[in-house]
Amino acid sequence: MTLFWFLITFAFAVPEGWEDLGTKNGIEVARKKVENSPLFAFRGETKTNIPAATLAAILLDDPAATKWVDLMNHSEFIRMIKPNIRLVHQAYDMPWPVTDRDFVMAQTVIYNQDTKEFKLAFESVEMQDLPEKESCIRAIARNSYWYLRTNPDGSTQVAVEAHTDPRGILPPWLINMIQKDWSYNTITGLLKYAETTQVSPDSIISGW
Repeated sequence: MTLFWFLITFAFAVPEGWEDLGTKNGIEVARKKVENSPLFAFRGETKTNIPAATLAAILLDDPAATKWVDLMNHSEFIRMIKPNIRLVHQAYDMPWPVTDRDFVMAQTVIYNQDTKEFKLAFESVEMQDLPEKESCIRAIARNSYWYLRTNPDGSTQVAVEAHTDPRGILPPWLINMIQKDWSYNTITGLLKYAETTQVSPDSIISGW
């Protein structure tokens, strides 16, 4: 039986400045050196038959993210900051002996009806009424986002890019090793979740 989230194999054009780390099950992974940082930014990209409206609805369902985002064990919508900016709190269960991490982020939702593109961007913000816990280190996310585009053939381009600083005393080589597989695992989780879960499409882009 063919899965609904069947990946369409094709040659990716790795964005300029990114180092290709290879393609697995139709998902290409790449990394990029970040100026003044020993940590890499990582990205994953693929192409799928799942409609963008379905994937966007999943991306905007914050509590459900723990069911498919790699290592995530908490995802909570806090409040709206502006009509298209949401405040969210996310936490990750890191492999032993690494201390768990959490993020407080502004989540910006961008729709482009002309180009049929959807972007969900994340940037860490300060939040005094949600203090750090002793059991969890407050990490920082920079220039991280999800991207969806409906292609002319009806397929959906899916990409995720993450540049995070987990802070703490972890050596950079260990951080880069842990983060290297995150984009692949998380895109895989997103597509499997979309295939196995009943999701109401995002009404704003349901016609794409």
